[in-house]
Amino acid sequence: MRTDTAHRVAVVGGGIAGLVAAWELARTGVKVDLFERDQVLGGRICRGELGGSHYDLGAESFATRGGVVQRLIQDLGLAGLIQSPVPRQSWVLNAEAASPLPPAGAIGIPVSPMSSEARRILGLAGALRCAIEPALPRRIGAHSSTIADLVGARLGSRVLARLVAPVVRGVYSTDPAALPLSAVPGLETAWRTHGSLRAAARAQRASNRSAGGAVAGLSGGLGVLVAHLERELQRYSVNVHRGASVSVARDTADGIRIETQETGDQGTYRAAIITVPNVAGIANHSQDTDSSRPKSSEHVAEARSAEVEVVALLIHDKRLNSAPRGTGVLVASEAHVGPLSVRAKALTHASAKWQWLADELPPNQHLIRLSYGEFQGRSSRSLDASTIALDDASVLEIARVDASRILGIEIAEESIVSMARQRHTIPPRRVSAANDGAPHATSSGLFFAGEWVSGTGLAAVIPSARLEAEKCLAHLSTLGIKPAQNRASSG
Repeated sequence: MRTDTAHRVAVVGGGIAGLVAAWELARTGVKVDLFERDQVLGGRICRGELGGSHYDLGAESFATRGGVVQRLIQDLGLAGLIQSPVPRQSWVLNAEAASPLPPAGAIGIPVSPMSSEARRILGLAGALRCAIEPALPRRIGAHSSTIADLVGARLGSRVLARLVAPVVRGVYSTDPAALPLSAVPGLETAWRTHGSLRAAARAQRASNRSAGGAVAGLSGGLGVLVAHLERELQRYSVNVHRGASVSVARDTADGIRIETQETGDQGTYRAAIITVPNVAGIANHSQDTDSSRPKSSEHVAEARSAEVEVVALLIHDKRLNSAPRGTGVLVASEAHVGPLSVRAKALTHASAKWQWLADELPPNQHLIRLSYGEFQGRSSRSLDASTIALDDASVLEIARVDASRILGIEIAEESIVSMARQRHTIPPRRVSAANDGAPHATSSGLFFAGEWVSGTGLAAVIPSARLEAEKCLAHLSTLGIKPAQNRASSG
């Protein structure tokens, strides 16, 4: 049912960016309508249940860099739930074998390319090629626009294919040839400053024990964060419209007009925060001339959305008690071909990574997550996203075979207790010549947040959402709207 929208703000998208933005606005007293096309909030943070235990079927951890996610969790009163992963190594699988990942800086660039761990993966020639990088002239790679271009030019093809590409695909769900330098926070600036990509990656390293930097999670999974935010929105009387796909968010003389595919006109709002890229009809006043801002779905990056699927297996096998592949394995593209090829792009031994999950499971039971499918940048082909179209029996067999090959242990059919599947769509990131990695707002009430403007990961998405909510509040202030503080319902 349409409500009076004259003094309300619309938030489009009920993923983590939309939830955080709506919470930031509502807790100051702003009246908020949140529109989400699905029935479930949270986006790619979602929970599953196998064998009576709940776990994450989407994002399961966050980068600790900058402390931005931790500050939100603290503000929500959940700081006591923050948990670090069990200190085990991650592995990488290439065409020859699976090997522990060497200590690395940003996006998997090895800190010590001549170490035995790095040489085992790169070979002597690949390790030497990487080792000499600081001596290369600064002009090499100077005009690179993507991670693949820069890493290939500075560090060589072996580092790109066997270390960086698996990490990029695991973290960003895209090919490094499609990932702009700006998508990795701080990397381009550090590379320009140091003149060496290895030095830049080392400077960014948050932990010498991980492939891509220090991460943390929440006891009970990140789904706990979404559930808590939902309760907060209810407490602050946010109107949540589920099953509502916003088709138009148009800047008019009277405010931001919102329409949905299901019911048409929803009203005109004083401001709107758009957290998803698939909203058509975004248009601004004629005096708004900033061409770097997204004004319609056509201003999204040319790359298509990535379709991925997470398959979780609950396995009863005591051989997994030793965590034979540590916390999990990233799969190099060369391991996707050949007689012993695997289709998964990554495997996470979730119960070996998170102590809270291990404590919930019965003895000798383990939770394994496999990830399938993504968009390949230049090749314009899918990395076998065909699992999405297959029935459960077929996917179960694919996952069993992949897990066996990745873990180096033959997983018997009868040892699989149960399986769960979850499909995710990862939006393309907005890329333009003027894009600096930060979201941009209009002068008249349209604001933009979420991973389509900020990049992938909670450490990028959450500050984007909080910043745009702050800008939106400032905009409302210019209109003479002063929200009443702490407008929480007693129920």
